[in-house]
Amino acid sequence: MKKSYVVVLVVLFALLTVNAFSADFTYVGADKCKMCHKSEKSGQQFTLWESRKHSKSFEALSLDKAVEVAGEAGVKGNPSESPQCLKCHAPLHEKAP
Repeated sequence: MKKSYVVVLVVLFALLTVNAFSADFTYVGADKCKMCHKSEKSGQQFTLWESRKHSKSFEALSLDKAVEVAGEAGVKGNPSESPQCLKCHAPLHEKAP
């Protein structure tokens, strides 16, 4: 009985996860996030993010070091235009207006 309960939970979790990942997301950009996430009530999330290196991940692709690292990874051309680099440095870049 306990095993079948676990199996049912795993199947439900899998179905919910697949549904969440199939949703069509829209890129809104950081300025849109700032509207809600810069407040005291939200814990200054945007301000904290903006002050850290993570907020500069796309800009890092234009550095000389990025060209070097991209070349070592087999990326040809400009790292800021490479899907291989953008998938981590600019998630949802393909959804940008």
